[in-house]
Amino acid sequence: MKGKGFAAPIIEGVAYYKVTHLATVYKDYTKIYVPNVPWEKLQPGLELNKILSTISNMTPRGHSINKDENVDRATRRARKDVKELIEYNDFNMWGTLTVSPKIVDRFNPEAVREETHKILKAERRKYPSFAYIVIPELHKNCEECVNLKVKSGDCPHTDRPKAIHFHGFFSNYPDIVPAHNSKYPGQMKRKDKKTGKEYLIFNAPAFADRLGNNDFEIIESKEAVKNYITKYITKDMPTFADKKRYWASKNLERPKKLENIPQFDISAPPPTDKVYINDYGKQYTYNNARLFT
Repeated sequence: MKGKGFAAPIIEGVAYYKVTHLATVYKDYTKIYVPNVPWEKLQPGLELNKILSTISNMTPRGHSINKDENVDRATRRARKDVKELIEYNDFNMWGTLTVSPKIVDRFNPEAVREETHKILKAERRKYPSFAYIVIPELHKNCEECVNLKVKSGDCPHTDRPKAIHFHGFFSNYPDIVPAHNSKYPGQMKRKDKKTGKEYLIFNAPAFADRLGNNDFEIIESKEAVKNYITKYITKDMPTFADKKRYWASKNLERPKKLENIPQFDISAPPPTDKVYINDYGKQYTYNNARLFT
């Protein structure tokens, strides 16, 4: 939806204003979050006083006094951002990218980051509409246990480094082919352990040549896959020098964020059967045609 944003009125001489609710506007629907305690925000253009600024500058970057709290906050924010990007954009495939030890040291986060960025950017230049979100994860087993084919998660070597691989959502990427294995006839499939349903698997030759083995599947339920992939965003996930917990292509669109919209009265919210409640507030979901007309 396109339109002007709404914010609380600016009152001369008052540094802060209260946000009683925040609307996240998607293409067809809007989620309105109402915190139990309204947030206080600085008026646009105003800065913290010099004393607070001085205190802030005394803490070296990357050495926060509340480091654990900051990591938790960054993890929650990343998970929320990824969910919003997945909901707002039209992804048609999801998959896993592994890193071959023959191509790059997959235990070196910066080497993996550099090589992965190279292939993603190269494919974006080749296919400008190619869009993606990728999330790094550590293997559950060390290299020795991987080579010995120890069951995933049963590695006893907690002190050994684990290799990095990626999960992601993709769209508008035509360079994929049916996956085959000499041990099985026809195209490879993945069988869902719960439902028994089978899903066709595809490969991307360009990623295989320049990064490592990979597999892609057509998305049938975006909601289910979204919840599956975002579970990998944790405080223990691998991070890189740029501190990012996920990478998203620049051609992705983001939903609009509107504060204190006049279409919503917190004292008498419009009726909806989609209400989510947690310890911090409530979230209402509305059809845009109903809310904004």
